[in-house]
Amino acid sequence: MVNALFSSYLIYYKILIFIQSRVLISFSIFVLCEEPTSGLDSYQAYQVVKTLRKLADNGKTIIAVIHQPSQQVFSTFDDLLLLSDGRQMYFGEV
Repeated sequence: MVNALFSSYLIYYKILIFIQSRVLISFSIFVLCEEPTSGLDSYQAYQVVKTLRKLADNGKTIIAVIHQPSQQVFSTFDDLLLLSDGRQMYFGEV
């Protein structure tokens, strides 16, 4: 149990450091994140998404793939593109 908890925190901090370093290093106008919350508990996932939200509030466009987000994480996003079998099911405000 302790190893699993420790491993989860390592993943969490690696993701935050990765996101922050990529944004600081690059001067791109968007950030692409594929499953940035995978392997994290709900608190850590929300912290990662809050970091992405701060970047968005500072002018970055965030494109993220997130599977089965909690309500708290889901409500952080502005717009949603919902796909099913590669086909667009919905696109609009959350």
